[in-house]
Amino acid sequence: MTNSDEQKSQPRIGKALRLVGRGLGPCLLIALALSLWNLGMAHWQHQHNPVPGEFHIVDGYEMHIDCRGEGSPAVVLEAAASAPWSLWGEVQPELSRTTRVCSYDRAGHGWSEPRNGNRDAETIVRELHSLLDQARVNRPFIIAGHSAGGVYVREYAREFPAEVAGVVMIDSSSPQQFDELPGARAAYEEDKRDAKRELWKTDYAFGRGGNALLGAVPCRPRTIRDGQASTTRWRAGLVMLTPTKVN
Repeated sequence: MTNSDEQKSQPRIGKALRLVGRGLGPCLLIALALSLWNLGMAHWQHQHNPVPGEFHIVDGYEMHIDCRGEGSPAVVLEAAASAPWSLWGEVQPELSRTTRVCSYDRAGHGWSEPRNGNRDAETIVRELHSLLDQARVNRPFIIAGHSAGGVYVREYAREFPAEVAGVVMIDSSSPQQFDELPGARAAYEEDKRDAKRELWKTDYAFGRGGNALLGAVPCRPRTIRDGQASTTRWRAGLVMLTPTKVN
């Protein structure tokens, strides 16, 4: 390329850069304005719609619990895998007409801060025990678990039998189901891979903390032997399992 050709191309390059700058500048301003608007609206929403319940520090991290109603024994609700406390949004108000009812967010779910390390049943149960102490939930209480929450309920009854007046299993998972049900192990491993992809998308789509709001911390329940139980009816139409022995 000759000097003459270079001199002719320079104005064209400069013009192209100016056009790109003119288009990019407004886009960046719009993105910044929308981000600030989103932060402002989030702050306004939090001020005018406070999170129901209380926050307590458990092992250095904030955990959320929502207790309503009065009476004894209290009922503690344990949600399914990846489910926040709001899963019980229709159940808790009805039960709280009869007694005190507490729902909560496990670490990394709903409004509870995520944390590193083991997320097995023993760890989750001990965090719940500390949270209930701080929330002044009287013992003994009835503890109810839905789906995977049933595994944590069983573990709580095993570790703290004197604190449990009754156990409610709602479509509960079994500690052995991944190895005994055909195809369950492969489906579980696939779900774990999908969860990682969903967490990645959540982090980048909603920013840091999005996974804490939506809740998606995979939990590996500990294997527990079946306990013996007798059944009776609970007022809300659930089946209460009163443990006589949990190994």
